[in-house]
Amino acid sequence: MALPILIQDSKTGKVVAVSSDCLCTSLLTTTPYREYGHFECVKVAAASGVHTETIVTPDGDGSLRLTDLLLSFEKKNLAEVTVRFSDGSNTELIWFLDMTDAPVSVAIPFAGNWWGWKSAYVEVNVAGAGLDGSVAIGYIKYDAANSLSYSDWNARR
Repeated sequence: MALPILIQDSKTGKVVAVSSDCLCTSLLTTTPYREYGHFECVKVAAASGVHTETIVTPDGDGSLRLTDLLLSFEKKNLAEVTVRFSDGSNTELIWFLDMTDAPVSVAIPFAGNWWGWKSAYVEVNVAGAGLDGSVAIGYIKYDAANSLSYSDWNARR
């Protein structure tokens, strides 16, 4: 007979995790990324010159924590792709690709603290004629109370 296992919040008494089945008893956990994560994906094409597109924005003065980054672009001479955090005043690089040498296919499951500051959105900037590709961003949104100003964020990193 399986014994039920549970985790209970000591202040509220609310059960936060339960697992019991006929084969065994297990303690189950998850990460905030799996529980609250979302994703956005955009197809990016630059007919000529420079093209910038916002991929995901935080709610109000909240912030974004990145969980995944997927990039796929064809090889194109004199073409560049930049993924970055920006709030309109401050801009910080997340990833830069020079497309001259080879096509790019990258998948990154972030393990570090890739977290933007208050009101910082993620955008992609493409420079180069005839460049096609896609960018997907996995993220969690945090509210303003749990987000840092740019100066605090910059000092922390």
